[in-house]
Amino acid sequence: MLRRVPWAAPQAPSPAFPSPSPASGTLGWRPAWSVPAAMRAVRAVVVIPSLFAITYEGFGNLQLALFAAFGGFASLIVASFGGSARDKVIAHLMLAVTGSIALIIGTAVGGITWLATLVTIPVTFGIFFAGVAGPNAASGVTAALFAYVLPVASPSTPGMIPDRLAGWWLASVVSTAAVLLFSPPSPGDRLRAAAARSARTLAAHLDASVAGRATAADVAACQAAKHELLGAFATTPYRPTGLATADQGAGQRRAAARVVHRAAGRRHAGAPQPGPGRAMRPRPARPGRGSAQGGRGHAGR
Repeated sequence: MLRRVPWAAPQAPSPAFPSPSPASGTLGWRPAWSVPAAMRAVRAVVVIPSLFAITYEGFGNLQLALFAAFGGFASLIVASFGGSARDKVIAHLMLAVTGSIALIIGTAVGGITWLATLVTIPVTFGIFFAGVAGPNAASGVTAALFAYVLPVASPSTPGMIPDRLAGWWLASVVSTAAVLLFSPPSPGDRLRAAAARSARTLAAHLDASVAGRATAADVAACQAAKHELLGAFATTPYRPTGLATADQGAGQRRAAARVVHRAAGRRHAGAPQPGPGRAMRPRPARPGRGSAQGGRGHAGR
């Protein structure tokens, strides 16, 4: 159990002692935690032992219990899927299907050493290569490998496949329900909400500019909303294969809002105004409203 300890600033190194030693008290451990990590830990602590107890004590089937426990560990701890509830359901379903295929292959070749060695290369390559499909696919690569490594590295017979598949799918179903019922908002949701607020603020500023009522306070509000959006974007975890489709839409709205922000700022700063024959019409302000409504719809999912 971690405890909070006093944290002293490191002292400047001296010629005799070039660096402070851990025993001097200048270094220490700082416990750090987050709400998503705590919720993931609670899910794992509740679900995995319960699955093992029910399948082993209730059904008395060791293979069912083994793959139910490891399936829960893979789905709840190793894999971490983002996006809306629909995205998480699809990701868990794909993990269950991919793991089932890997489990069948691993069990079939587990009793033959040379065949298992040859089959492992294409199977692991295929699982890793499937991770390029998106961020959720990349997050599920290691979890899918659990379903192959465990059966191929243990004594196996084809007759064990039904019990192992039952345990794997039981863990997948229970883990998916636990994630949907007990999960914090994803960083993508906060990013979409910030994009929607920025778009609404910008749309209001464009309406005021068209009506000739724009003030410095409107520009300051737009700048504040833009900086809030940039801050939310900077604190969103980066994924190795880029953003998902829904997050790509939020990124495109953010880029469009930045362009209009710059144009509105230049206009308010004293850029040449259009002549009488080229007066601004209220029509250009409508795309901002549409972007704000679109972002608000995504943020509420």
